[in-house]
Amino acid sequence: MTGSKRGGWLHAFGPDIAPDGDSPNRKYSILSYTLEFKNTALKEIGFKHRESGLIVQALKALGKERITSEVIEKIRNQIASEKCGKILKETTTVTGWVYDAIKQICREG
Repeated sequence: MTGSKRGGWLHAFGPDIAPDGDSPNRKYSILSYTLEFKNTALKEIGFKHRESGLIVQALKALGKERITSEVIEKIRNQIASEKCGKILKETTTVTGWVYDAIKQICREG
């Protein structure tokens, strides 16, 4: 029997793949992996420039407490300095601490 006949493709993997109801995020166990879908505000994903989205998602994945000067420097070294103006303009609506980190990234070393 295919997953779609049992109410969706996730059911094809059995009961261990049921969503975790304790949070708005969804976690699934597949083999030895955990796949997690996190809710993300549209203001933090719909960017015109690829670099903007990558930076925002990287910072959010790390979390505020893990943003160090070393992390800022590593990200800064990965983007072209001429893109900073566009990134800063495009990310003004993201969460405050994320935008603060982006401002640090876009400052000259």
